Amino acid sequence: EYAPGDIVQSKEASGKVLRVAREQTDSGMVFYLLIKGYEDVLFSGSSGLSPELIITKAGDNVVVFYEEGSEPIVDMVRFDNKEVNLRQ
Repeated sequence: EYAPGDIVQSKEASGKVLRVAREQTDSGMVFYLLIKGYEDVLFSGSSGLSPELIITKAGDNVVVFYEEGSEPIVDMVRFDNKEVNLRQ
């Protein structure tokens, strides 16, 4: 749990996507990624995080930045699919 004003250091994870799941919530679509080498956590992010997230599939090589925590699901703060080069 973070207090307002806390500075959170994000961590980086990179690897091949093993599984992708999508969940429709009241606030939009949420994506969950299982990444090789990080099989003990699910990385989650909304469709607004990156357009690349929407078209990511198993087998893609990705880099994610996330806030470390002890929960099995961690929030991505940045996402890059190395297989996709959309305009910025």
